[in-house]
Amino acid sequence: MKKKTTRRQVLLSFLGTTDPIRGECDGAMLHILRHYRPEVVCLLFTPEVRKLAEADERYEKVFFHLKSHWDGYAPVVLEQDFSVSDVSDMDELDQPLHDVMNRLSREYADAEILVNITSGTPQMQMLLSQMVLELRYHARGIQVKTPEKKAGTTVRTNDSENYDIDLEIECNEDEQEGAPNRCVEPEMFSVRRKNQWQQVEALLNQRCFRGVAEMRPAPLSEELMALVKHMAYRNDLLPEEARKAVRGYGLSLKLYLPEAAPAHQDICEYALLMKNLLCSHSYTEFVLHMEPLTLRLQETLLNQLLPRRYGYDLTHVQSRYGGRMKIEPGLMQEKMPELYDRLYVTGTWECRPSDLSTWFCDDILDILSTQPEETKTYFRCYADLKEVRNGLAHRLCAVTADEIRAACGKTPEQIISLIERCILLLFPACDPEVFHIYERIIRYIQKQY
Repeated sequence: MKKKTTRRQVLLSFLGTTDPIRGECDGAMLHILRHYRPEVVCLLFTPEVRKLAEADERYEKVFFHLKSHWDGYAPVVLEQDFSVSDVSDMDELDQPLHDVMNRLSREYADAEILVNITSGTPQMQMLLSQMVLELRYHARGIQVKTPEKKAGTTVRTNDSENYDIDLEIECNEDEQEGAPNRCVEPEMFSVRRKNQWQQVEALLNQRCFRGVAEMRPAPLSEELMALVKHMAYRNDLLPEEARKAVRGYGLSLKLYLPEAAPAHQDICEYALLMKNLLCSHSYTEFVLHMEPLTLRLQETLLNQLLPRRYGYDLTHVQSRYGGRMKIEPGLMQEKMPELYDRLYVTGTWECRPSDLSTWFCDDILDILSTQPEETKTYFRCYADLKEVRNGLAHRLCAVTADEIRAACGKTPEQIISLIERCILLLFPACDPEVFHIYERIIRYIQKQY
């Protein structure tokens, strides 16, 4: 029985020795048209079938009959010739058949492809059945049983001396009211497709994008695989490659912040990476990735607080040493004498150029005593994880979520929430939706499936 669908439908069908009508009953292709009424029909002709079709114009006559007797039903008919030397050679059939399926998937991207797995040679049927199981195609396999419930015993359509297409059309028993629907959708196809999809979905939910991107054959359509590759590159912090992966697909899905907000795009991308680490339970990497993110948040906050008190930000007390910017005590003494005294005179910092570090920023923030509660809470969590972080160089086992909570009093999920709130506080122009981009892309892929 036909299953309900909101998609347009395209029928892909070889033509065998029971098509279009045999023994005064529909062949498989015609029977699928009768009960599914797809908008497009792609017919695959072998040289033998093409010769038979041209001899008596059987397919032209059948489609004329459909239009005149099936309430004006007139699907778009696409014809594809298969110039193969041996119709039983699976290797010879495989690539041309995939080429046709790929073309239909591109040209009718919003459609479901109905695949006639009854017509043609056993090798054709096997290849088509395998293609139905490939998740990259929105395909559904349709089997059509013969009226006798067994292999056909009537005159085949390649018997040119005895086959009469006009008589077959006139006497077709499937035209009668109450004629049975012999179409069957084998449950094994949907079960196996569902199992494959569950594997892909599990990898996506665990943010194992590279695992999906490298699956062969590709488990999803070309467009969806482009999105998976986009996420893989993006999660590896390779922005140019990520953009290139989806270039030219005209996706309506919003993937990035507005170009006018580059100041916080990189920090948001890093926060997304950390969020993804939680989905894969990679708590060791999560703890290690906290340091560069924390330093960037501290630097951003200080560049907002210092000008209010001293009229200068951190860039005014830094000098380039080799390829790195370092804090220059002499510049600080000139621009921020009070801070210089607290850090280098009465404080414990050695008076020499040094890299900007989280501990240095912590001391400055303590001196200023004006930071928001959100950043104060997060920086305290980071500091409380010092022993866990420093111990990673001397242990052979991974960090657990329980260890993180025991050390700082917050779960990894709560830490991520704190990070997001800090970013929104420090960058008011930031769109909160950016923190859910991977979920949105995955939902989009799920919806297409």
